[in-house]
Amino acid sequence: MCGQAGQSLGKRQARLTLAAHQAGWLGSTIDHGNADKGRTNETRAEKYRGAGKEPPFLDVGAGVYLLHMLMEAGPVKSAPMGGHVALDWVDLHAYISLTVGSVEDWEASLLRRMSLAYANGLQEGANPFSIAPADREMKG
Repeated sequence: MCGQAGQSLGKRQARLTLAAHQAGWLGSTIDHGNADKGRTNETRAEKYRGAGKEPPFLDVGAGVYLLHMLMEAGPVKSAPMGGHVALDWVDLHAYISLTVGSVEDWEASLLRRMSLAYANGLQEGANPFSIAPADREMKG
């Protein structure tokens, strides 16, 4: 199973990045354009729960602390012209220095990649025809 102790660091990092991508996709609100009248602004995750289903978040095993750190930092920030962008290095540095004090270089780099993936998931998830990132990975 992915995210378990026997996996290489590279595979764990890829799984965490995919989990962040999936979380962003689930946190997105579908843009129905002009046909949006009467539709709610629920996120994809809320739509799953409304249908009585658990949203398909990914199990990342031992690396889940990095996903928790990303969510606590605020996985993305608002872009000046609207939408969302990934956290900058300065944002991550400020979060890390004010909370845990320090992280390994690879953890900081991974947090940045996870933030980029989350931002991509938010953008992609707005498309009503978008396929969940985890489903794309399984098919590929």
